[in-house]
Amino acid sequence: MQHLYQLLRNTKLQALPTSRALNGPQMAPQSPPDLLTSSTPIHLTPYTTHRCPEPVYTTTIHPSYTLANPASALYLASLRSLPIRLLSPFSPSILSSYPLISKTTEAYTAPHSLLFSTHDPNTFFAGSANLIAVFDINRNGEASGVEPLEASAA
Repeated sequence: MQHLYQLLRNTKLQALPTSRALNGPQMAPQSPPDLLTSSTPIHLTPYTTHRCPEPVYTTTIHPSYTLANPASALYLASLRSLPIRLLSPFSPSILSSYPLISKTTEAYTAPHSLLFSTHDPNTFFAGSANLIAVFDINRNGEASGVEPLEASAA
């Protein structure tokens, strides 16, 4: 994960305003306006937009994701016919990708579920029909280091 932190550090990030910068040095921190009860429309601007060339099947956020620490703001996305992507809301580009390839057709398999390990945040699981694969996020572009687990029909 160290190389991902380095990549994010080298990416031009817009500094996040702190409550002190927003409210001035003498004012107490204020809660943000409520979007549902505000009498005037509030314009929201995204940090970045990721346009996907294929439908997104599933996404999952990294367990240490926080907007206060841009290096931890990571998420995975599974797209049809493409490798799994590691993305950040602070970077418009793909940070890393992980191929899940069918042994029989040699085509990309799009997982229908993604989950980061609770024991090791550098590991994630990708599950599709009758298949569970394990990936290490530090191995960009590499297939899973562990042989996929084939589910047996009951």
